[in-house]
Amino acid sequence: MTLKRTLSVLFALLFTVQLGAQDELLDLTVTRYGIGDGMISNEVTGIAQDDDGYIWIATANGLSRFDGYEFFNYHTRQTGKIFSSSSIRHIDIRGNLILVTTGKGVELFDKSNETIRPVTDSTLWDANMKCSLFLDTHNIVMGGSRGLFIHNIPDATTSAVAADGAADKSIPFVRCIYKDRFGNIWVGTWRNGVYVLLEGEKTARHIDAEGLPANLFVTGFVEYEDSIIISSWEEGLFVLNGNGTEYRCTHIDCKDDGDDVIYRIIVDRQGRLIAGRPTGMKIFSLGEKGPVSFEIENPDAREVAGEMSEVRSIFCDRNGTIWASSFGRGLYMLRENNSSVKNVELKKLGFTFSETTAIRQGVKCLWLGVNGNGIVKFNTQTRSWSSASRQKSALFSDMNSAVGFAYLPSRRTLLIASRYNGIYVTRLDNNGDIGESKRLDVNTTGHRNNFTNYIRRGQGHNFWVSTSNGVVLLTTDENGQFYLMEPEDINERISYVRTEALWGDQNGNVWIGSSDNGIFKVRYDYLNKRMTECTHYCISRGNISSELPQCIFKDSEGTVWAGTKDAGLLKYMEEEDRFVEADNSSTVPSCEICSILEAGGDLWISTANGFFCYDRNGYVKISYPGESFLPRSMWTNGSKVVFGSYDGFTTFNADEAVTGFSVRKPTICSGSGAEQGEKLKLDHRNRTVTLSFSSPGTPYPDHVNYSYTLKGAERDWTQTGPNKRSVTYSNLRRGSYTFCVKASSRPGIWTEESTLDITVKPAPWFSWWALAMYAVLLGLAVWRMSIIYRRHQQMSRDLDNFRKELAQQATPEQTNELDKVFIDNVVKIIELHLADTNFNIEDFNREMNMSNSTLYRKIKTLTGMPPKEFVRSIRFRYACRFLLEKSSNISEVAYMVGFSDAKYFSKSFKKEFGVTPSQYVHAHKKK
Repeated sequence: MTLKRTLSVLFALLFTVQLGAQDELLDLTVTRYGIGDGMISNEVTGIAQDDDGYIWIATANGLSRFDGYEFFNYHTRQTGKIFSSSSIRHIDIRGNLILVTTGKGVELFDKSNETIRPVTDSTLWDANMKCSLFLDTHNIVMGGSRGLFIHNIPDATTSAVAADGAADKSIPFVRCIYKDRFGNIWVGTWRNGVYVLLEGEKTARHIDAEGLPANLFVTGFVEYEDSIIISSWEEGLFVLNGNGTEYRCTHIDCKDDGDDVIYRIIVDRQGRLIAGRPTGMKIFSLGEKGPVSFEIENPDAREVAGEMSEVRSIFCDRNGTIWASSFGRGLYMLRENNSSVKNVELKKLGFTFSETTAIRQGVKCLWLGVNGNGIVKFNTQTRSWSSASRQKSALFSDMNSAVGFAYLPSRRTLLIASRYNGIYVTRLDNNGDIGESKRLDVNTTGHRNNFTNYIRRGQGHNFWVSTSNGVVLLTTDENGQFYLMEPEDINERISYVRTEALWGDQNGNVWIGSSDNGIFKVRYDYLNKRMTECTHYCISRGNISSELPQCIFKDSEGTVWAGTKDAGLLKYMEEEDRFVEADNSSTVPSCEICSILEAGGDLWISTANGFFCYDRNGYVKISYPGESFLPRSMWTNGSKVVFGSYDGFTTFNADEAVTGFSVRKPTICSGSGAEQGEKLKLDHRNRTVTLSFSSPGTPYPDHVNYSYTLKGAERDWTQTGPNKRSVTYSNLRRGSYTFCVKASSRPGIWTEESTLDITVKPAPWFSWWALAMYAVLLGLAVWRMSIIYRRHQQMSRDLDNFRKELAQQATPEQTNELDKVFIDNVVKIIELHLADTNFNIEDFNREMNMSNSTLYRKIKTLTGMPPKEFVRSIRFRYACRFLLEKSSNISEVAYMVGFSDAKYFSKSFKKEFGVTPSQYVHAHKKK
């Protein structure tokens, strides 16, 4: 063994021993938020989360809301909405209501419309409330210096909770309240111990249990399994168990540098106890022997967390993120590094070579085949490693690289394929470590100058090994001992080419992928050790589109898949006996497929540029680009997927990968005259609006992209990154729109659409009632025009009749066609000047282009009347028609037929017809 290799092994041993002696590490990323980040105050007093995923922060100077990107603050200077006091002590959330407790009173803040409703009961205003909690949608329990109270929201009534056995029937100096899963209310007091209000009871009982001080200063409660854990001031933790009548208590000493003060406790999603203390925050595991403290592994996180002190508020949101306040230092977000994707770079752990060529699960570890370092045992919890093979046996000292593992559970035998050293057969000891071993040289079979690529189990205790010159069968003799043999009939059939891909099954089929000659399906008789059938899939036969396979996989439903270097993923169609290309859309990182495995019913496929998840319906569910992986280096336990790469290996949590998150309902952030409820309504005077959106439900908002569109105004979707989470629409036309937005944390995977209906109200002159009025007016105008038209038609008919009468009055020898034309012209001229009071005989002569004597003689001859009387008769005929119209009075008619004086018109009318105009109208109405 060279000096360099010896030092490397010694370093690995030292590294492992040192880490093994430490407590379990907790890998956290800590982010601090304060006034400089947009918060209203660095003095945080309470933290809560609403149904939409927002984090709400109570401070000494108002209320802040955090959506994962920025803060929005509610205080007097900014919003004009006044709490009873700027100093908020506690908040609790139920639906759209936020219960705000201050030093002067209690308010209910409705976040849907940003209105504040004070609780006006003077009992609560004077009680100096320290804590509060929604019991249900109608009742709130609150505690303060004067006791415990329950307030009914609809009735606006408050009742005090009496203490059973107390002299004044009150619970003094209430400091904290907790509701367990059974509906019981636990009450902690200042120097008066613990009370419990059982479900269905009206009075609270003081808890008397051995080991629980009666005058305890209680700071918090949490429920863990069947126990209630109580935190205290200066006395550590107490674990309380009981049945509602009798209780037993266990004390846990949590002193740290002589300090046993605990401000607040919670239990996170992993079942760990988080405690806020004067010296910062401590994370404990819960066990039978008491809590064991964790340490923060991330160096940067440890440095930031070291600034924390006086941690008085702690909260764990629905994603498992821990929020803590350090008094005067703002808000801390502690996020465990349990992302779905984790990259482990072996170079950072001291490896000379870092290519992970093979992966296999061990006992509380992973077996890794590492190029240049043989077999490595990697502890995923402590992130430590050791050269597992070389420490156990000198047989492994020359192993350069393990390229494949196979395991035979019935014999606890691990088979290891080495790149240049053949096959290692080793039995695992009781600890799962390498035990008795032997090496089988591939070249001893008479095979040609080999190095090994992969090992895969076939039928029974038979294993297939792909090499640089065909395949080798690892089988057992009559004594159960493993030995290698060359299946010459197979190698001759595939022309002794380099075999890149390999898959054997329990049905006797062996799928072999050659380096440049496609795929062979071999039917093998293991009993007689001979090939019985072989099918070749190549381009020339038209049953495959690529001859460069890199991996072959048969899923749980019996479908065979092949990954290629140049044609992506191929699927074997058994009925057609050929391979077809699967989905190789733009969401797939690369068409060079490295490995395939199955987890959660889906296919997980690594490529030369990332990996993706492919479901049974042919849909790419998840696509994760970026990492370059190695062929055939893969492992899964059904929920966790591990791929080997050139820099180490990448783990992926398949269960978390398909867990979705939602994007909150878009909200208006600017636009005067807007009303927002279930719908957004814009006034016609301001048709410009800015909409904001975010996804506060995701623990990694910086990795989220968004896509949005405004249906009714846009056809296409617009994609944007996490730094642009608002959009402005200007001068929207009146009508209805739907704003749609969705989010994605990984390429190709989008949340359901979140929508907001927008209505731009029309101007008053375009409102429904205005349009209705326009329609009525238009109808009236049409009706009036139709009446005028009908009257005009009737008048035309009357004049025609009049002209006929005139023609009949003329002598027969004079009633020729020329005379009729003459009479028509005379009548038309009179009609043209009907309303002209200055129209006289001289004007009439000029219009007819005739002398006075000629015109007089002509009209007298044809009508029997002189021109002046003829003109008057025409005027009076029109007058009769106008008088019978309801819209015309006598004065109007006089002017309409050329009379300037209504009295003279009436006198002349009576002289003409023998009755006055009024009598004429009255007589015709009777008819």
